[in-house]
Amino acid sequence: MPYLQIPRFHFLGLQIDIFGVLVATGFLLGSHLAARRAVRMGLSPLPIHDAALLAILCGMFGAHLMHLVAYFPKELIEKPWRIFQVWSGISSFGGFLGAGLAIWYYFHRKKIPFYPYADALMFGMAPGWICGRLGCYTAHDHPGRLTDFFLAVKYPGGSRHDLGLYDALLAMAMTGVVYFLGRKNAKPRPPGFFYALVLILYGIPRFFFDHLRAVDVPRPDARYFGWTPGQYLAAALVTFGAYQMVRAYRQESASTD
Repeated sequence: MPYLQIPRFHFLGLQIDIFGVLVATGFLLGSHLAARRAVRMGLSPLPIHDAALLAILCGMFGAHLMHLVAYFPKELIEKPWRIFQVWSGISSFGGFLGAGLAIWYYFHRKKIPFYPYADALMFGMAPGWICGRLGCYTAHDHPGRLTDFFLAVKYPGGSRHDLGLYDALLAMAMTGVVYFLGRKNAKPRPPGFFYALVLILYGIPRFFFDHLRAVDVPRPDARYFGWTPGQYLAAALVTFGAYQMVRAYRQESASTD
């Protein structure tokens, strides 16, 4: 695969990076699709817009905090003010955690049923993630090990796995599964099903993707007992997703008894 390098461009006096454009596109697309799904489910789209705003604000801070605490703790100890420099490094799992907790708290505080809206949000999150990870592919900020794999990217110095590209492909597959199972004539699913499904579908491959992370780069990811922080979080994500799936079907069974 080519090593894409899309130069920055100027618009209305601002310097624009394609990474930022793709991330913003993913956010807008995801919000729109989630709101549309909520309407189809007979829900008000307004909580979706509120949740989306919380997701981007709390998600960015959570992503940066996880980047420092889990991956580069020495930087946080040496330069503690970097905690406020949210643009200087992010972790996707930290973003998920920050956004997820904020969204859950919002629905809990407003006394709005969480699981139906969580399902609707997954119909936006999966396709929105495609755009965000394509942004990572253009930035090449997730280099993997040297390889001759047919999807390897031609990095300077040799072909490597590109985990941003792999995550984008995974998001495409997740989007296909979610929209296929959620089609109009599909079997009804219990509230929380799609929420749990996306957690599992993302967590399992992501665990194995992290085995491919480069160790021969200037700032390799931290590893604890052989696993990256992302692998621990991926395992937790799958466990939590499995719990939520069981909960969803148990509640459906209890409501039909």
